[in-house]
Amino acid sequence: MAEDSRINRTQIWVTLITVLGGLLTALIVNVDKWAPRDEKPAAAATATPAAASPPHVAPSSAAPATDVASQGAAPATGATAARPAAAQAPTSVSVPGEGADAPSAPVSAAPAGPIDIAGEWRDDDGSRIHFTQAGNAYEYSHTAISGTLISAGKGTISGRDLTHTFEMLSGETGSCTARANEAINKITGHCLFEDGGWTFTIER
Repeated sequence: MAEDSRINRTQIWVTLITVLGGLLTALIVNVDKWAPRDEKPAAAATATPAAASPPHVAPSSAAPATDVASQGAAPATGATAARPAAAQAPTSVSVPGEGADAPSAPVSAAPAGPIDIAGEWRDDDGSRIHFTQAGNAYEYSHTAISGTLISAGKGTISGRDLTHTFEMLSGETGSCTARANEAINKITGHCLFEDGGWTFTIER
């Protein structure tokens, strides 16, 4: 009986040694898995921005985006871009005829200088009226078709308006007011003297 007990204890020790040896062997083999590893820095595993190749961007037919920094506002997109911008209200309103640069309105009724009436004119009867002129002053002589002097006078010009006094061959005196047309080829007027008056039209 004592002999059997020794054999059993020997077998138990052998078994224990075998199991412990296996565990020790497994521990040694996997020791690198149990020990903490030194993690590599993230910067080492990541490529620097300078070394990284830029991604390929396919060409786009759309219009280039507006530089927000230089323009001061984000570019309009979609429906907003389709709407035209509201017109700016004018800062000033120009009124024709006002300001230093405004063109002067044409004044056909009153030329800047005296009109030129010098020369030969004729009335409806065919008699002749001859004018001589010096600036805005003039003299005239009225001669019948036969060559007989009818009257003579002198006066002044203001714009296209004429005013003169006259003396007839008979000695009667009077005054006339007249106005030339824009083409300065017709004068229409009215004369007065002691016995009455008359209207006249002369042309050249």
